[in-house]
Amino acid sequence: MTQSATQLAPPTRRTVSQPAAGASHDEPLAQVRLLGVRVHPVTSDTALRTIATWISQGARGRWVIATGMHGLMEAQRDQSFRQLVEQADLFLPDGYAAVWMARRRGFRIPGRVCGSELLWEFCRAAEATGHRVFFYGDRQEVLERLCARLLSAFPRLRIAGSYAPPFRPLTPAEDDEIVRHINAAQPDVLWVGLGLPKQEWWIAQHRPRLQVAVLVGVGAAFKFVSGDVRRAPRWVGEHGFEWLWRFLHEPRRLWRRALLDVPRFTVLALQEDLAIRWARVHAAFGLALKRAFDISVALCGLAASFPVWLILMALIKLEDGGPVFYQQERIGQHGRPFRGMKFRTMIPDADARFGPCQATEYDPRITRIGRWLRRTALDELPQLWNILKGDMSFVGPRALAAGEVEVHANSGYVRLEAIPGYAMRHRVRPGLTGVAQIFAPRDIPRRHKFRYDRVYIQRQSFWLDLRLMALSFWITFRAKWESRVHKL
Repeated sequence: MTQSATQLAPPTRRTVSQPAAGASHDEPLAQVRLLGVRVHPVTSDTALRTIATWISQGARGRWVIATGMHGLMEAQRDQSFRQLVEQADLFLPDGYAAVWMARRRGFRIPGRVCGSELLWEFCRAAEATGHRVFFYGDRQEVLERLCARLLSAFPRLRIAGSYAPPFRPLTPAEDDEIVRHINAAQPDVLWVGLGLPKQEWWIAQHRPRLQVAVLVGVGAAFKFVSGDVRRAPRWVGEHGFEWLWRFLHEPRRLWRRALLDVPRFTVLALQEDLAIRWARVHAAFGLALKRAFDISVALCGLAASFPVWLILMALIKLEDGGPVFYQQERIGQHGRPFRGMKFRTMIPDADARFGPCQATEYDPRITRIGRWLRRTALDELPQLWNILKGDMSFVGPRALAAGEVEVHANSGYVRLEAIPGYAMRHRVRPGLTGVAQIFAPRDIPRRHKFRYDRVYIQRQSFWLDLRLMALSFWITFRAKWESRVHKL
């Protein structure tokens, strides 16, 4: 190594397991998309706890980015850089612009997570925990002042080493030597201060070879902590004008960021904010239109079908003398239960004898009139009342019974709650008809049917509902609802 490398604290022998990068048992962090980039709107304390957790779990190659408007705008200019930062485990909003955007999305975060403050506070905690740090980047004199100031503030801090690379491309041999030097120092956290985007590319290229728990890209933090560059007063940063402060002190280096990126960022941020707000308004209008349509059609349907009700009630009663209606607890939107009502199509004690399971093609529970009602879906007529009350909609996922199970040949009964996609389908009201009811073969497993429900939830619109209802009337007219394969 050259004279620009220093090693201060001797490495200690450690026997910590090293899972692959990204392996951890920590809870997922809140995240939000800002200009198409995934950002974690967390506090500095949360970031420090997350890093400490990764170290204690023996993680390897965890990657933290601390940047704000500069990083977001770089991701706009360079698609490959945007894809690169998506690999990071933690993207911290180091800048008021990112904080402002996150707050507009509903995240109540007190302020930015400044890279230099993160470094300082981690070193404060590391004095007690014994975590080892290594600094890579900047100039040798800056690193010396950085280490001196940190050791002055935190005498028991274990600085594993530092290295200031030359301002030229490294040869493969030099690059390998740097990796060996860092691994030999055995740091827990490698702080990289090469400036964005250079440091992000360097971390992405080297972290598979580095035996380090966490790598943090902190830009100019070494200059700030060492005192080489004066930080803006806290009130300036809290009001979002640190970019102006830095531009006034370093105009030749930061003129492009201040004069080009700031106006463009403002336009892009406002455009994204307006697009999100319009999407919310559009969604709310769509829901209101859907509900108004449900009420109107349900009222008309109840009035027009009253003579049909009388005929069906008489036929059901005459067949076996049992009750005309069948009521069952169903699961509605957001998991709220409601009492669903249908014309009875099965023998009176079907649930008691067989339990709540899906009907099969030659189901012995179904009555003669029940088979015809099921083929035409006329057994669903009483659910117009559920639609009128708001329990259901005309179009949506099928309303599942509480405690309903699926019968598997090998594993016996499986509760529907355990099947992937069960929770997602309850984001909307259940419906009389829907994508799964029309297009899914009747006897396929529920996990496949739930995929049809997901398609509807992701693409739902008033016009899609009208198309699905038209197809449903056609199936009813042809009495094809009990077809096991194709209904259309």
